[in-house]
Amino acid sequence: MSPAETLIALFLLACGCALCVFFLKLLASSLFKLPGEMAEMAAVKRAYLRLSSADTLLEDNNFTKALQELESAFILNAKSSISSITAAREVNQNILSRCLLIADSSGSRIEELPIVEELLLERAECYASILKEKEKFSQLQSKRESSGKAMPSWGKREYQRKLQELNHFLKVNEGKLSKALAKLFQALRTPNHTEVTYH
Repeated sequence: MSPAETLIALFLLACGCALCVFFLKLLASSLFKLPGEMAEMAAVKRAYLRLSSADTLLEDNNFTKALQELESAFILNAKSSISSITAAREVNQNILSRCLLIADSSGSRIEELPIVEELLLERAECYASILKEKEKFSQLQSKRESSGKAMPSWGKREYQRKLQELNHFLKVNEGKLSKALAKLFQALRTPNHTEVTYH
């Protein structure tokens, strides 16, 4: 084998190894992410079952148990994919619509409902922003690696800073949301009159 042929063979071998590493990383990423997304979509299905149960209980004017079902149905930590985040948002919005129905029927004053709605929206948007930041960083890192360049330290620091800010926002949001939900359901359990009718 001539030196030129040897060089070409080594180059092709290096390219083959690089491709193998790339596909292994891609496969590992998919395998790692998939269970999380599957678990979150399973939680969405369970939440809809709780909503169905709550609807049946509301038709029987069993507000106490209906509220228990609704309170347990919230999904606050869907974060594995945009699909699961969107599905969780729809679940939470459906729960709040039931809360509004109960308040209308019972005369409860639910001043916290718009606050809860806003906090839930902010939480979903924050999780979506984290996914986007991770995707952007991964794409930039792959692009630089394919060019034989290392990721600059300032880029890594900026990425970590953004994630820290978003995670801090989530932590603050969680505290506010927990308090707002507690006030909301306390208000729903305190009707202004005892005889209620569910429409």
